[in-house]
Amino acid sequence: MTKGQRGRPPGAKNKLQPGDPNYDPEKNKPGRKQGKHRIFQFTDQEIVETKYKVLNLLATGVCTTIADACRAISVDPVRLYSWALTDPDFKEAVKAVRQVIADDIEKDLRTHANFIPKMFILKAYRPEFKENAKITVDDSKLSEILAELREAGAKQEETTKVKEE
Repeated sequence: MTKGQRGRPPGAKNKLQPGDPNYDPEKNKPGRKQGKHRIFQFTDQEIVETKYKVLNLLATGVCTTIADACRAISVDPVRLYSWALTDPDFKEAVKAVRQVIADDIEKDLRTHANFIPKMFILKAYRPEFKENAKITVDDSKLSEILAELREAGAKQEETTKVKEE
């Protein structure tokens, strides 16, 4: 190729295809190449089996996170999370398994004295345990609270005047 020219060099051949005499199915596997690893396309049956394996690893307690379960069966965790986004039934199953994991962590917290590290993990699983609760107050509630405070202040002033006399 000359400088500034793009594309294949003159005389370059197309990639090997099945049927070519030099085609080797082991070297030319289907799927996109990413670094040293190939990204394979799963069949529908393989997707169902993989989802079942991950949920089984989580439910039996062999793995404690979805990423660990994916790595145990050599599946990219990102792929599994994308399946959870596209399959509502699988998403619900993952939520149910996460609740079981959170229940186990909560049980451990109640029985062990050193629970601070586990408490942070539990807060990740259960947002209701976070300390930053939000309180929304509308104008009607605010005016009611101010009226109650004024009444309480007036009563307190009256009792202090009576005590002084």
